[in-house]
Amino acid sequence: MSSLRPANAQVLYGSLVGNVRDPSGAAVPGATVTATQQETDQTRSATTDQAGEYSLTTLAAGTYVVKISAQGFKTSSQTGVHVAINSTTRVDATLELGAVNQSVEVSATAAVLQTERADVHHDLTAATIENVPVPPGNNFEQLFRAIPGFNPPISAHSVATNPSRSLQFNVNGASSYGNDVRVDGMSQYNIWVPENVAYIPSSDAIQTVNVATNSFNPDQGLAGGSSINVVIKSGTNQLHGDLYEFHYDNGLEARGFFDPNNHISRVPKDVFNQFGGSVGGPIKKNKLFFFANVEATRQRQYATTNVSIPTPAMANGDMRGLDLPGGNLDVVYDPTTGAVDPATGISNGTGRTPIFASDNPASANYNAACLASQADASGNCANVIPSSRISPTAAKLMSMMPTPNLPSASKNVPNNNYLGAADILFNRLTSDSKIDWNASEKLRVNGHLGLAKYNTVNPQIFGAVGGPQVSGFIGNEGRAYGHTISFSVTGSYVATPIFVVDAIFGMTRMVANSQQLDIAKKEGTDVLGIPGVNGTRNFEGSWPEFDIGGGNSGNLSPFALLGTQHNFMPYYRNDPQFHYGTNVSWVKGKHTIRFGADIIGQHLNQQQPEWNGAGNSYGPQGGFSFGTGPTRANSGSTTPANAYNNFATFLLGLDTAYGKNIQVPDFFHTITHEYGFYVGDQWQTTSKLTATLGLRWEYFPLPTRGGSRGLERFDFTNNNMMLCGVGGNPTDCGVSVSKRSFAPRIGLAYRATNSFVLRAGYGITYEPYNLVDNLRTNYPILIPLYVSAPNPLVAAGALDAVGQANAPVGQALPVGIPLPATPSLTSAEVPVPGDVGVTTTPNSINRGYIQTWNFTVEKEIRGGWLAQAGYVASRTIRQLGTLNLNVGSPILPAGCAPGSCGGNASLPFGNLALTNASTANCPNGFASTNIGCRTQGTGIVTPLTNNHYDSLQASLSHHFANGYQLQFNYTWSKTIGEAGVEDEKSTANIQVLSFYYLNRGLSNLDRPQNFEAVFIAESPFGAKKRWVSSGIGAKILGGWQFSGLISAVSGLLVGASATGGGGMSADSASLNATGNNQRPDLIGPIKITKNIGPGTTWFDPTAFAGVTNSPLTPTQRFGTSPFYPFHGPGLFNMDAALSRDFKLSERFNLQLRAQAVNFTNTAYFNNPNVSCGTYSSATLPCNNITSGTFGQVTSTNSLAREGLDQRQFEISAKLSF
Repeated sequence: MSSLRPANAQVLYGSLVGNVRDPSGAAVPGATVTATQQETDQTRSATTDQAGEYSLTTLAAGTYVVKISAQGFKTSSQTGVHVAINSTTRVDATLELGAVNQSVEVSATAAVLQTERADVHHDLTAATIENVPVPPGNNFEQLFRAIPGFNPPISAHSVATNPSRSLQFNVNGASSYGNDVRVDGMSQYNIWVPENVAYIPSSDAIQTVNVATNSFNPDQGLAGGSSINVVIKSGTNQLHGDLYEFHYDNGLEARGFFDPNNHISRVPKDVFNQFGGSVGGPIKKNKLFFFANVEATRQRQYATTNVSIPTPAMANGDMRGLDLPGGNLDVVYDPTTGAVDPATGISNGTGRTPIFASDNPASANYNAACLASQADASGNCANVIPSSRISPTAAKLMSMMPTPNLPSASKNVPNNNYLGAADILFNRLTSDSKIDWNASEKLRVNGHLGLAKYNTVNPQIFGAVGGPQVSGFIGNEGRAYGHTISFSVTGSYVATPIFVVDAIFGMTRMVANSQQLDIAKKEGTDVLGIPGVNGTRNFEGSWPEFDIGGGNSGNLSPFALLGTQHNFMPYYRNDPQFHYGTNVSWVKGKHTIRFGADIIGQHLNQQQPEWNGAGNSYGPQGGFSFGTGPTRANSGSTTPANAYNNFATFLLGLDTAYGKNIQVPDFFHTITHEYGFYVGDQWQTTSKLTATLGLRWEYFPLPTRGGSRGLERFDFTNNNMMLCGVGGNPTDCGVSVSKRSFAPRIGLAYRATNSFVLRAGYGITYEPYNLVDNLRTNYPILIPLYVSAPNPLVAAGALDAVGQANAPVGQALPVGIPLPATPSLTSAEVPVPGDVGVTTTPNSINRGYIQTWNFTVEKEIRGGWLAQAGYVASRTIRQLGTLNLNVGSPILPAGCAPGSCGGNASLPFGNLALTNASTANCPNGFASTNIGCRTQGTGIVTPLTNNHYDSLQASLSHHFANGYQLQFNYTWSKTIGEAGVEDEKSTANIQVLSFYYLNRGLSNLDRPQNFEAVFIAESPFGAKKRWVSSGIGAKILGGWQFSGLISAVSGLLVGASATGGGGMSADSASLNATGNNQRPDLIGPIKITKNIGPGTTWFDPTAFAGVTNSPLTPTQRFGTSPFYPFHGPGLFNMDAALSRDFKLSERFNLQLRAQAVNFTNTAYFNNPNVSCGTYSSATLPCNNITSGTFGQVTSTNSLAREGLDQRQFEISAKLSF
C-alpha cells in the first residue's frame, strides 16, 4: 500500500482520506474526488496529488457518496460512506481502465478500522441511543457504562442543582470533575457541580455521541478523564419527524428487596410520563434546513424513606431501652459530675457517675418513667434523666415529632423504626432546535438552541418540624424551580480545498433556585426562641438544623436530623458561561497541520451561604450537633457509647458543636477564564505509518470577583484575610499561577495489513478544575462560624438555660449561637475570628495534570466483526483539592504524655485555645483573632493525590448489518489513590501530614472487572428479510426487534462510594485528633460470608476491633485496618426491550415497545455498614455488632436509577414519518 495523506478529524467534524491507484498499482495524480452528503446534497471536492493522495477535512457528519474520476478511467462510486465526528474515514480506490462516463459502484462496509490516529474513542450512534434500553428518562449517558474504562455512572445531586439528571462518572481512574461534555461544540461544564453537565438534550434529538477517553488529539483540551461531543440532529432534504410517549407506573414495578422489612406490602404510587416529538426538513432545498424537538417529563410519586427516630420513652428521658428486646447495653453519664482537668479548668470526663432519676415525685430528680418496681434500693433508676433537667427546647421539638411506626431493626438501640412518606412531583420541559445553512459552496453555518425548564416539590418527613427530605431522587427539601439555556453558532469556511477554518461561539446559562417550604418563617427564633439563629433576610428563614449524630451537617446517624436537612439550603443561582473557539486545518504535502484556540469564561452569580472549604459548617439558619461526649466518662479509657448517649446529650440541652454560615453581601459573584492554544500535525511518515504530533498550552488564571476585585487570601503570619484588589492589594494578592502548562500529544498508527492495525498514543491534559469551587464564599464574603467542644467529652454550647445548668464541670456555656461582628468589605485586610473557617491558596499554583497512554491492536474479522484489545493507563499527578492544615494530631503537642496528646493543644493554629472561656492568650475564647487561637478549619488548595490506573480494555463488535448489532466490552483494571479522595472537593480521610501516608492504597474508584454486552437484533422474518418474506407469516413474524444491555461489574470497595467514601470507621474518642477519620484495628483474617439483611453480616465483623477501649495500647493512634480492605457486593444487571414496528403507510410507521430495566430483578446491594464503634470485649471487639448494624447489608444500590433497583417495566409508542 502506498503512502496516504492524513487528515485531522476535527472534533465537530470528520474527514475523508484515501489514495487512488490504477490497475498496476501506480498513483493516479489529478483525479477528482467528490464527496456528496446524501442527507443535504452538500458537496466537497479535492484533487489527488502526485502520489495519488487526497484529503477532505472539516466535513459535516453523515452518509456520503464518494466519486473518483480521472481521464482514461471508469468513475469509481462508493455509497454508504459514513463520516463521524472526531474521526477519519478512509476511501481508497483502484480505478479500472475505461471511459470516464462509465462507472463502477460499490457499497461501504459497516466495519471500519481506526487506521489514522492513536487516541481511544468510542461512538454512540442515533440507532444505538434509540434502540438500546436505558432507565426511564432516556439519558444517553446511561450507555456510558457499556464503554471500556468507565465505572458505572451514578445519579448525583438534587433535581434543582442537576435538572437534566446528568450522571456522574469516572473514566480510567480520573476525577469525575475532568469530564468535558460539549453539545454542538458548546461546553456544558457545570460550574458549581462539575461532576455533572449543565444540559442534557433529549435522546430523540441526538445524532451521535463521540467519547474520547485516552491520548486525546491536540485539538481536544480543557478536559481531564474524557472529552465527549454530542451532535444534535439536523434537518435534511426530506421531511421527517416523530411523536412519542414513554410511561411507567407503580403497577409495572416489582417490590424492593427490603420492602418487607419496612412493612411495605405494595409498591407506592410512582407515575412517570415522558412525551414529545421531533420534526426536521428543508426550508430551502440543499441550502437551509431545520430540526426541532420538544419533550415534557412528568413524574408523581408517593415517596418513602426509612430512618431512625427516638422512642416516646426516650423523649421522656428514659434511656434504658426497656421497649427493645435487648435494652441499652451502655451507660449514660451525668456531665455535671466528675473532676476538672487542671490544665484546662474544664472536665475531661474522669470521675463521672451514671445519670439517674428518682421514683419520688417530691425529689428534684423525679421522672415518672422511674417506677418504684424498677428502682434500686435508693429509689433511683439509672439511665433515666430527671424531668427537671430536660431542656424545654428539646422537649418542644420532641412534642412535634411523630412516633415510631416500624419495629426497630436493632434489639439494643432504635434503628430504622420510622417510615416517612409524602407526595412529590417533578416537571421538566426540554426543547432543542437547530438550523443548518449551506450559505455557499465554501461557507456552512449551524445554530443550536437548547432549553430546559423545571420545578419540583419535595416535603420533609416530619412535617411541622422538618427533618429529612422524603425523596432522595428529588433531593433538597422543599420547592425548586429554574431553567437552563444553551446555544451555539458554529461555522466552517473552505478557503481552498487544503485550507479550512471553523469557529464557534456559544453560551450556557443555568438558573437554579431551591428553598424550604417554610422559608418565610423564622422557626428557630419565633418558635424555639434560640438566640443567634435565623436572621432578617429571606434566605435565613426556616428551621435551624439539629443533628443528633456525628457532628456533620445532613447526618442521619444514629438518628434522623430535625429542622433543615442541608447546610447549603436555600440557594438562588444564575451561572452563565461563554465559549469562543476557532481552528484552522492546512494540508501541506504529507502533513495535515491544525492549530487553534479555545477561550472559556465561567460566571457565578449566587445567593447561597454555603461553605465548601476546610472544616464543618451549618446553614444560614444555624445548626447544632449532639455527640456522645458529654454523656460518656473517662475511666482510663473512654466508655462505650451508642445512640442513647447522643440523644441524652440533646435532651440535656447540650450541643457538642454549633455554627452558622453568615453571608455578608446579599449576592456574590465570581469570574473564571480558561485559555487553550494548540498546534498539531498528522504526518504520513510511511505508506503504513501515521504519526500524530501536537502540543497544547493551557492557562488558568486566578478567578476574580469582577474588574480588579480578586478573591481573598489568608495571611498566616497575622491571622488576617487579604481582600485581593482592595486597599492596594494586587488582584491576585501575589499568587503566581503557572504559565508552563504545556501538554504534548504523540500518536502512532501502523497499518500492518488492510485488516490489522497497531496503535500507540501518549498525551498530557491539565485538570480543568475551577478554583472557585472552594474559594467562592471565603471570609469575609461568608462567615462560616463553627464552634466545637474543647475536648471530645464536653459541650460547645447550650440550647437554653436548662442546658446551661447541665453543663459539664468547669464549663460556662453560651446559649444559642453567639454571632461575630460583621467584617469590613473595603479594608485591605480583616482579622479572622478563630471559630470561622478559611480556605486559601499557596504562594504559587502549579495545576495538576493527567498522563494517559495506550497500546492497542485492532483486527477486522470475517463477517463484519472487529476485535480490539489494549493496555490503557493513566496517571493523575498532583490532583488539586483542599487540605485542612488545622487538624489535630495524636502525637502532639511535642513532649505530651501518651493519652494526654491531641485535642486543641495539637492544632497547628489553635494550640492556645484550650477552652472557649476568656484566657490571656485568647481573650475572646475560640472567637479570638490572636495567633494560636484558631479552632476552625484552615484549608489550603494543594495537591491531594496521585492516582495510578492500569487496565486491559478489550472489545468484540459487529456494527449494525444483516439485521443485528453486537458488542462485548471488557475492562480489567486496578486503581490506586488516597482514601476518601475522588474529586477536587473531596478530602483525605487522614489530613494530619505526619500520618497522611496511611491514606495510600486502593482508590475508592477501584472496580477490577467490568463486562458489558450490547445487542440489537431484528426479526429475520418479514418483508425484505431472509425468511418468510411474504404472506401472513411475514406480517406476524416480521417487524420485531429485541435489544438489551447486560452488565456484570465488581463491587465497590467496602466503605467506599462512587463519590469517595470514608472506608472502614471506628469511634475516634481516644484518637482525640479532630479533622481525621479513625479506622478500626484488623485483628484476624477477613472472612466473606455474603449474608444479606438485618441480623446477618456480609463479612465476619470480629476480624475488626475498635481502638477506643482497646487492650492494645496505646489507644491514641490510628487503627491498623486499611480503609478499604476488600470489595463489597458486585452487580449483575440486564435491561431488555422488545418492540414491534407497524407499517401504516409508505411514510408512516408505528412502533410499540416494552422494556424491562433489571429484567431479571437481581438486587444490586449496597456495601455493608462499616462503622465498628468501640472495643467492648474479646468476644465483642466492635460494640456496633450489637449496638448497630456493623457488617450488615440493609439496603440496595442502583445503576443510576434515582435510587430504584427493582425490576421496572416501561411501555412506549412512537409514530414516525
